Amino acid sequence: MIELVPPIRADLYMAHADEMAQFDDSYRFAQLIDGEVTLAIPTAGHQLIMTRLLSAVFGFDKEERLGRWFPPVNVQFSPYTVVNPDLSFYDRNALPALDVLISTVQPVLVVEILSDESRHRDCVRKLVLYANGGIPEYWIVDPDAKVIKIHLLAEDGTYNVADEARGEIRAGRFAGFQFDNRYVFLDKDFPQDS
Repeated sequence: MIELVPPIRADLYMAHADEMAQFDDSYRFAQLIDGEVTLAIPTAGHQLIMTRLLSAVFGFDKEERLGRWFPPVNVQFSPYTVVNPDLSFYDRNALPALDVLISTVQPVLVVEILSDESRHRDCVRKLVLYANGGIPEYWIVDPDAKVIKIHLLAEDGTYNVADEARGEIRAGRFAGFQFDNRYVFLDKDFPQDS
């Protein structure tokens, strides 16, 4: 297993998942990583990329019937770590309960869309967190590079970049999924535009 952060100092307060469940609505974008509460408020562009990607991949999955996609859902990895990936995909035989604030059911695929604010957290801290949590597949969506990096969990418990998708995913659970890269990354307004 990979060490995520240096050992936590005993004099620092660590928030707990039970406390997070009590947060008011102003904390709806809160995440808890190793006891540290962080807020990640998405931009309109971030949300639009998420919506367009979900719309495209949802059509592919509807035919394949592999499972179910969820927009941000709080996923608990430990009493001190609860994150809400931008998108999560669950196997159809292991879905999260729809009436809980924090799910302990692990997705089989998570998606994070990078921003300047989230780049380090998503590419370093969450990469290790998801690998240590045994998440088989992690997509990092990079709007600047206009690419989706498909990370697959290796036998040694770390991720390998299996694909850098720019219009078609060629590895992992959604191999064969084709999408309009320019539309997903906001270079055109409608899929039918040239």
